[in-house]
Amino acid sequence: MELSKKIYRKSRKIRASIIVAVFNMDSTIKECIDSLLNENLKDCEIIVINDNSTDKTKRIISKYKNIKIINEKIRRGIASTRNVGIKKGKGNIIIFVDADCIVQKNSINKLIEFLEKNEQVVGVSGIAYSYDRNSIIGLSHEARLFEYSILDNKAREIKFIATMFSGFRRDVLLKINGFDEELTMACEDADLSFRCRRYGKLFIIPDAKVFHHHPTKIFPLWKKWFSYGIGWAQFSKKNHYYKDMIATFMWMASFFLFFILAIVFKNLIFFFAGVSLFLAPWLILYFPNTLRYLLRYKKPQALLFIIPHNIQILARSAGVLMGIFK
Repeated sequence: MELSKKIYRKSRKIRASIIVAVFNMDSTIKECIDSLLNENLKDCEIIVINDNSTDKTKRIISKYKNIKIINEKIRRGIASTRNVGIKKGKGNIIIFVDADCIVQKNSINKLIEFLEKNEQVVGVSGIAYSYDRNSIIGLSHEARLFEYSILDNKAREIKFIATMFSGFRRDVLLKINGFDEELTMACEDADLSFRCRRYGKLFIIPDAKVFHHHPTKIFPLWKKWFSYGIGWAQFSKKNHYYKDMIATFMWMASFFLFFILAIVFKNLIFFFAGVSLFLAPWLILYFPNTLRYLLRYKKPQALLFIIPHNIQILARSAGVLMGIFK
């Protein structure tokens, strides 16, 4: 009987491979891995891929004996590093967890179970709360635009998955050759989602949660969203997805034109027209969720979200313009 148990353990299938790609994240990687090890995971493997970190990351992860560690000798970038995980993983499902995310109890299992129960779904994402609960900039991410708001309580189909905390069918990832390693400025996950949707649906489920270390200062916030903008332009040009680029160019040109006219003609009407155009994206895309956030959580800080939100919008738009002409 004891022998048969050992044989079973060696031959059992791995349901999911959890991939953590890390580069110079010594401040968060331990808490991330510990949160994974605290999960009640069955038939799962954890693979940490160190993308040639130059800080203390390698030393920290080397102390773990119950995970698989791959140390890259050269810096490869997030897309290439995750592709290594896809190839090395043995599970039918690949779970991506960013090294600055802290996974909440049983959330990994919920991603896996959702994919196992819904054959038409090829990718699923959880939702991210801000790790820093005292930062206005950090909290502002919880009332953001698009499909990742924490305010919706039902599983729902989405167009793009943010791969910071997500799960995909491995066979689909192999069919599409994983992440595009030419997309080096973010939005490699939008491109992956775009190609995955040829094979099935993408969903987000609010029961699977992480706490995410978002930027909490203005310059890092600007830098991150500027990079997103460049990456989005790269993705859009590759996939002939020009609608957003055209809208961004027209929006920025319009409000700058009105500001210039206001200065030249010293006319307040032009000035207020420029301000109205500048605020229009926030009013349309961010304000509804900001109001819902304020009403649900009774956090008066939400009244100040307009500042970091508009920094994000402007930084991303500037990045898109840079990406158009790059």
